[in-house]
Amino acid sequence: MSLLIESAIKVSLIVVVALAVASLMRTRSASLRHWILAAAIVCAALAPAAARIARAWHVAFGGRSAPPPPVARRAVPPAPVVVLSETITVTPSPALPAPPERWSVGRIVFATWLAGALLCLAILAIGFTRLTWIASRSHRVENDAWTTQLVAIAEAFGITRPILLLQSDHPTLLVTWGALAPEIILPIGADAWPADRIRIVLCHELAHIARGDWLVQMLAEVVRSAYWFNPILWIASSRMRQESEHACDDAVLSAGIEGSDYAAQLLDLARAVKRQRHPWVPAQAIVRASNLERRVSAMLNAGINRQPITRKGRLSAAIALTGVTLLVAGFGAAQTLSIVSGTIVDPLGKSLANATLTLTNVQTDAKHEVHSDQAGRFEFVGLPSGDYVLQAEFLGFATMKDRMALTGENVRRTLTMQVGSIQETISIKFDASETSTAPPPPPPPPPPPGPGVSPPSWEEFRDRVRAKRASDPCAQSSDGGCLMPPVKLKDVKARFPDSLKGTKIDGVVLLRGAIGADGYVHNLQIVSSPHPELSASAIEAVSQWQFAATQLDGVPIETSINVTVNFSGR
Repeated sequence: MSLLIESAIKVSLIVVVALAVASLMRTRSASLRHWILAAAIVCAALAPAAARIARAWHVAFGGRSAPPPPVARRAVPPAPVVVLSETITVTPSPALPAPPERWSVGRIVFATWLAGALLCLAILAIGFTRLTWIASRSHRVENDAWTTQLVAIAEAFGITRPILLLQSDHPTLLVTWGALAPEIILPIGADAWPADRIRIVLCHELAHIARGDWLVQMLAEVVRSAYWFNPILWIASSRMRQESEHACDDAVLSAGIEGSDYAAQLLDLARAVKRQRHPWVPAQAIVRASNLERRVSAMLNAGINRQPITRKGRLSAAIALTGVTLLVAGFGAAQTLSIVSGTIVDPLGKSLANATLTLTNVQTDAKHEVHSDQAGRFEFVGLPSGDYVLQAEFLGFATMKDRMALTGENVRRTLTMQVGSIQETISIKFDASETSTAPPPPPPPPPPPGPGVSPPSWEEFRDRVRAKRASDPCAQSSDGGCLMPPVKLKDVKARFPDSLKGTKIDGVVLLRGAIGADGYVHNLQIVSSPHPELSASAIEAVSQWQFAATQLDGVPIETSINVTVNFSGR
C-alpha cells in the first residue's frame, strides 16, 4: 500500500512538470509539446523501477552504520539433565496459527485500487477485442485512388513499414491502429470520396503512423489505468491526444494543403459522425467533437509554429525528463529509508545480549541480520519502503516473528522472547512374559557419578539438584536469558494396558502440558491418540512426574512440555 502511494506521488510530480513545460511552450510547435508529454508518460511508467535503482544506489553509497559487534557472554553451565530411558530436549514452542486478519483501512484501499485498475484494463481489453473484430470483418481496399496516394504519401513521410488499408461496414469509423504493421480502417462509403478528401485523410493518418502516436497513446492508457484515481494522469492523457491531433494537422498543412480546404473536409466528416457515432475503440479518430473547434481555429491561424520536432529537440527533452525522473526517484529514496531499532528482553524483562535478529523484505527477499548488544539493543538502518518480517532468535527461546510495513519512518520495537518448550519421548513395548498382575518395575537409579563411587539414591540425587538450584549463578547475573533446564526428579513409566495386549492395537500418543514453577506437570491435554486406553495410561504416568523446575535468571518458571509416548504391542 505504501509503495502505491509513493509511486503515485512520484508519477504526479513527473507529469506535472511536463504539463507545466508544455503550457509554457504555447508558442512552440504541437509536435514538441506532444513529445514532452509522451516522454513524461514513458518516464512515469518507469518511475517505480527508477526509484528501486535509486534506493539501491543510496544504500550502497550512502553509508550504513555497522551492526553491533558480537558480545561475549559469561557461560553458565546448565545443570545435568537426567534421562531415564527417555530423551528430553529443549525446543522452540510451535508457532501458533496467526489469527484471521481483519479488513484494515489499508486492505480496503488496496482492494479498491485493484478493482479500479482491473476495470480500466478490462475496458481497454474490450476495446482491443472490438477493434480486432472490426478489422477481421473489413476488406482490403484495392481502389487505385486510395492505393496510389497511400504509396506516395508514405514515401514522402519516410514510412517503410507495410500499411494495410481496410474498409469496414461502419458508416463513420475512421481510425488508425497498430505499431509494427499499422492498419487504417475506413468507413463504408470511403471508396466514393473525392481525391482531395482522400489525400487529406491519408496525410493525417500516415502522420500518426510516422510519429508512432498510437503506441504512445496506448502506453498512456495503461499508465492511466494503473493510476486511475489520479486526475493528473487523465489530464495528461487527454492533453497528449489533443497535441497529437494538432501535430498531425500541422503535418497535413505542411504537405501543401490549404487550411480552409482542410477545415471544410473535417467539418463534413464531423457532420457524418454526429449523425451516427461509432463505438469506442482504443485508436485515435480523425474527428472528435470535443476538440474540433480548437483544431479548425489552429488550421486557419497562419502565425502558428508548425515545424516538426528535430532530433536534437527530441534528445534534449528526453534527457531533461529523465533527469527529473531520477531526481524525483532519488529524493524519494533518500526520504523513504527507514530505521528499525529497539530492545530484546526475556519474559522477566532482562536484556538478551547477542540475540540474532533478521529483517527480511517480503517483496525482494533481501535479508538484513544484526546481533543485539550487551543491553539488548539492536538497529537496522537504510531500509527501503516495503513489507518486512522481523525474526528474533535466542538459544533456548521460541523464535519470534513480527510483520511490519515501512514507509520511511523510524520504528521501535520491544521484543519479549518466550522460553521454548520441553520435548520428551518415551517408548513402551509390550512384553509377552509380563503378567497382568505384576507391578510396574521401579525406575532405574540415577546414572553413576564415576568408577569406584556408589550411585546415590533418588532422595540423595533430589537433594543435590535442589541444593545446586538454590545457588544458581543466574540469580546474581544482570544479563537476561540465563536458563537452567528442568531436571526430572520423579519418573513413572506408562504401562501397556492389559486389555489391549495381544489385540495388535498400538500407536503414538501425543500429550501437551506444562511443568509448573513447583515442578509438577499440569494441564495435560491429548493432542492425538490411537485409543482411549493408551491415552489414559500415558496421562496417568506423566501426571505423576516431578521436576526441578526450569529457572530463568534464577527464578523458577512454568515451561510447556510435549510428550510423545510410543506404544508398541507387536
